[in-house]
Parts: sequence; structure tokens; C-alpha cells
Amino acid sequence: MLHDRVIIEKSGEVIPKVISVVLHERPPDTEAIRVPSRCPECGTPLAKPESEVSYYCPNEEECPAQIRGRILHFASRDAMDIKTLGKALVDQFVELKMVKDVGDLYLLQEAQLERLERMGRKSAQNLLSALEESRKKSYERLLYALGIRHVGRATARELACAYPSLSELRQASKEELSTVPDIGPVVARSISDFFSKSSAQEFIEKLETAGLPLRVTEQKEQVNRNFEGLTVLFTGGLDRYDRSQASELVLERGGRVVGSVSKKTGLVVAGHDPGSKLDKALKLGVRVVSEDEFEAML
Repeated sequence: MLHDRVIIEKSGEVIPKVISVVLHERPPDTEAIRVPSRCPECGTPLAKPESEVSYYCPNEEECPAQIRGRILHFASRDAMDIKTLGKALVDQFVELKMVKDVGDLYLLQEAQLERLERMGRKSAQNLLSALEESRKKSYERLLYALGIRHVGRATARELACAYPSLSELRQASKEELSTVPDIGPVVARSISDFFSKSSAQEFIEKLETAGLPLRVTEQKEQVNRNFEGLTVLFTGGLDRYDRSQASELVLERGGRVVGSVSKKTGLVVAGHDPGSKLDKALKLGVRVVSEDEFEAML
């Protein structure tokens, strides 16, 4: 109810999760929360998949909020890492209809950018340089950056191994996709739906024209598989790697990276100031290593 007081805990020690309502402190002005029937951004009637509790706006290609979200995800550090492309700038792009999808980012010109609010020549040049640098990112990062529902970094890596070009991936059936490690029917259907949209061909052509990596272009240096099948958690700060780099090294070597400790966790890498996750790992008998030991495993 609106105005209720609730008890929360950190689910996975990160995300706030409602545990219960404090009923004896419920104020008299509480009222039932009404689920909106339309998207507050574009007005489209909301839809709720039968197997889920969340409501979604189905206007994926035209809803300004979804366009902004996809662009910000595409530009994020773990995706194409387009520095200087922040929320305020993306808001302007979408509001002025300069960018409808991420492919349009690569059509932007310096003169256009200079006319935007709080954008001078230097800022415009910095953004164009960052876009140019993003063309050098890997194919698997692009797959993650596309924002296909249920496709995280680890899944994108598996897809890149199984389908070394976007054209091959696009032609794969749901049944074929389901044979890829860690991809079940739900994820397979999501990937298939993404590429079956009427706008998919035009979108892919934009990416190709922009010179983005639509295929595996080079063989990576062979690395060991010391983390094959191992579930790894990082806690505390590391001196020689940031969290993203360390996770990437584990993924390259066949492991998985998780955010919470459980009996299924295979390894905890403890940096400085590790916090409660280390305590829980020790209680559960999970193997704990230092940053030096982790580096030796690499």
C-alpha cells in the first residue's frame, strides 16, 4: 500500500528486497497502489507476460524511454564504453529526434553536436573520438551492447563462440540456439524475437555501415582454462584490476562471475575491505584466495 512502512534486506547483499510490511505502523492514509494501464512516457497500453509479474511497454521501437535506455546501455563501460556519452546528452538526442537507435550515433556530425546545449567544439570532438574508438571493440561486446533481453556478458561470449558472425546468429533457429551452453528456451526465444523484427535488417545495415564488429575478426591469444566450470565471486577492492577487468579474465578462462555467496560458489577472491561476503564464504566453507593467488591462477 502507498505510505506503508516496510522491512527490506539486501538481496544477494546488493539489491534492496522487501521482506514484509510493518502492519502495526500502517498509517490511516494508506491506499492501494494502482498499476498503470499505459506507459507514462509514450502512452502505449502496457502488457504483462503470463509467466511474469512485471508490466512492460510493448512500444519498443518508438517509446522514448526505451530508446534512451538502449543507447545508455550500448554506451556503458561493459558494452561499447563510449566515454562522454551520458544521460543528459542522450536525452537531447532523443528529444530532438537526432538518434532513433544506436546505429544513428555513428551518423552524427561535429556541426550538429556543437549546436546542442552545453556542447562546444572540444566536447563534440571528444564524443566523435569516443565513437571512433568504440568501433575497435570486440564482436562479443557488441552482442552484449545490443541489449537483447536476457543476454548478459557471459551469454554474449557463448554466442560469439557458437556464431562467429551476426549474420550466422541471426539465421539460427530457436532450437539451434538452445544447444548453446547456458541458453535455454526463454533466452533462445528472446534472441530469435530480437532478430525477427521488421526493422532488424535496416538496423544491422546501419551497424555495418558504421564499421562496427559484426563478426569475430581475430583469434585471441590462447589462455588456460583454469576457471572452467568455476563460479567466482569478488569481494573488496583489488589493487591490480578493476572489477570489470577481473571478471573478464575469469570469463575468458571458462568461469562464471556471480554477485552473491552460496554453497554453489566455487571461489571467492578477497581484496582489501571485503565485508560480509567474506564472512559468509568462510561460514559456508567456500575456498577463499587473495589477489596474489588469483593472479597466479591466471
